[in-house]
Amino acid sequence: MSNDVIELAKEIESLQVKAAMELSNSWIIERLLLVNAAALCLLEKGDKEQAMFWMEGLFDWSDEDLLSEAKNNSEDLDGWVNKRMESEVSTIKALEIIRTEMPSVEKIKKVIGRVSKETR
Repeated sequence: MSNDVIELAKEIESLQVKAAMELSNSWIIERLLLVNAAALCLLEKGDKEQAMFWMEGLFDWSDEDLLSEAKNNSEDLDGWVNKRMESEVSTIKALEIIRTEMPSVEKIKKVIGRVSKETR
């Protein structure tokens, strides 16, 4: 098998992993939104204890001690959140990164684009 085909297979595998991570992350976001909604509902009912239970449960699957970090930065939570989000990547930037990491896929896309234009 040629090196080009091997590289393409590696890039396709990498793309599939990235797609799987994105799908998984969308469910994490869904969980965060659901827990936030449940906690707000409980707070509106005056049940602070249950609301805290729901919110603290989010940290059970985190590798970081974000609650302690938030407490340590409680004087400037906006600044802390903004600092943590400095490396946020937009969809456009993510596409640029992925396309740079996948030169074989990009080469095939260009060939397909040329062939498609020629057959019109």
